[in-house]
Parts: sequence; C-alpha cells; structure tokens
Amino acid sequence: VILVTHEHDIAAMTQKIIRLKDGVISEVIKNGDLREFKHQYMKQLESA
Repeated sequence: VILVTHEHDIAAMTQKIIRLKDGVISEVIKNGDLREFKHQYMKQLESA
C-alpha cells in the first residue's frame, strides 16, 4: 500500500517514509524512530 500525505502524524504510523522533492526521491527514512522523523520534518519547515 502506498499512502501519500502531508501530515507527519499520519506518516509516523508507516514502516517507511519516502520524501520527494521536485518529483525526485530526496530521502528514505525507516520509521523506527519517530523523534528523528519529527526532527527532520521541523528542519525542513525551517528551511522553507
């Protein structure tokens, strides 16, 4: 199943997060550590 979402709380429930930027895979996160995902998410928001 492939789920597309902009909600980090929903993404946190998955086994793997594949982030896209301009249609290209920019990052793959194995979702075992929710804190790391939130850190990366906040880092991206700050740089936008």
